[in-house]
Amino acid sequence: MNRKSKYNKGQVTLTDRDHRVLRWISEQQAARFDQVQWLLGQDAGRGALVEGEISASAARQVIARWRQAGWIIQKKVFFGEPPWLCPTARLLRLLELPYKACEPSFVRLVHICAVNEVRLSIEDIWPDYQWISERQIRASFSSGASEKAMSLPHLPDAKLITDSGIIIIEVELSSKSPSTLWTILEELSSTYATVWYFAEDQARSALEAARNKLDPALAANVYLYSYSLERGTDTTEDWAC
Repeated sequence: MNRKSKYNKGQVTLTDRDHRVLRWISEQQAARFDQVQWLLGQDAGRGALVEGEISASAARQVIARWRQAGWIIQKKVFFGEPPWLCPTARLLRLLELPYKACEPSFVRLVHICAVNEVRLSIEDIWPDYQWISERQIRASFSSGASEKAMSLPHLPDAKLITDSGIIIIEVELSSKSPSTLWTILEELSSTYATVWYFAEDQARSALEAARNKLDPALAANVYLYSYSLERGTDTTEDWAC
């Protein structure tokens, strides 16, 4: 379907770029302004000063259209940081996505921000690989009351579908208890051949200790990589894809 961005009697038309970026935000539950600006830049037109980038003012114009259409809620959450964008129920219905509209907690937003950064880094390197978010994974099991009646396995932050198979993606910003970590690592490594953990320094030592307690064959499936809230992912590391 060829969509052209325009105003029509007060209505906003959904463009192909709108659809791609808004679906991305919905899959992740929320996204920060600078992350959305980067996503919009992937379809930057001829007027862009730098290929693959758009200015903050251009991004604000697009987001203003979305807000006028009632597709996005924009909120300033953390002092000194860009605002956050969350999808509305209207947008989720428009895109026919099986999610509920909800605004994440402050703690949850910190984690979402980190997962978003990991996703952006991976998609920048491997644009043809398919990212399946935790929200998508959860929706694939069941919905509503039936989900409460069943026991779900540990849900990773994402699954990455690659040419070589599935890679489990986890982002760890703080340390869990040793027993909890070992249980999660044992479950994931016995189910999947490759598990990637992107971890802050304080969480990485606990992950290493838990991995060392696994059966060696399972431990070999778990890869630990660096992540920092200040610097993001370290793309100089040799990611075992």
